[in-house]
Amino acid sequence: MTDGLVRATAGTGYVHLELHEPARRNPLSDAMLAALREALVRVDPGVNTVIVSGAGEAFSAGADLTELTGTVADLGVDEAIAETLALLRRTPALTVAAVDGPCMGGAVDLAVSCDLVVAGETSAFAVPATRLGILYNPAAVAHWHRRLPRQTLVRLLLAGDRLDARQAYDGGLVGQLVPAGRAVATATALAERQAGASPAVVAAVKGLLVDLDEGDVDLSRWHEVRERLLAAPDRVAALRAVRERR
Repeated sequence: MTDGLVRATAGTGYVHLELHEPARRNPLSDAMLAALREALVRVDPGVNTVIVSGAGEAFSAGADLTELTGTVADLGVDEAIAETLALLRRTPALTVAAVDGPCMGGAVDLAVSCDLVVAGETSAFAVPATRLGILYNPAAVAHWHRRLPRQTLVRLLLAGDRLDARQAYDGGLVGQLVPAGRAVATATALAERQAGASPAVVAAVKGLLVDLDEGDVDLSRWHEVRERLLAAPDRVAALRAVRERR
């Protein structure tokens, strides 16, 4: 990976991608985003789960402020984040953000772009866009609006509130709340349970959910996918395995 900024660890049926610049709280620099894109492109098609976490005491501080100019040129930062997170959302596997510690600005965008957010009890979420004089990327806000309650968006984007883990869970941003320091372990246990599922079925369910998120659904196509999967040879084996366990 680029300068070791994203460290990939493979497990049975999953891969763990760790943002790794702990001394700077894992900022989403141009180099970090490039490394994350490279890591996502390299994910094996047989992988059912991708875990994303941050090294050290933070998930991520968000955009690298040292790369911002305070001019319209900063649109390039938006574009790099958007390109990376579009790739993350379209990854065929289940994607899990394992958050311990602060998750700030663009890192909240990263978390919301994952299918599931597992957060430690001492994690915190904030988007200080208004304080920095920024209207956050409208395309990203539109995606958040489809995923999160409006009151959660108002608190994050307009009021500039810092949500603790419980508030983020109650506000729909976090899907599972765990003891501090246990986010990665919990996400890994989930990935190990998911390892025996059919990658084709996981990819189909993920693809349908993404289409529904984006309001771009051709249900006739998805019915065709469903029929094809119903006739797949590995489905017979899966049914047999379930019957034998029962």
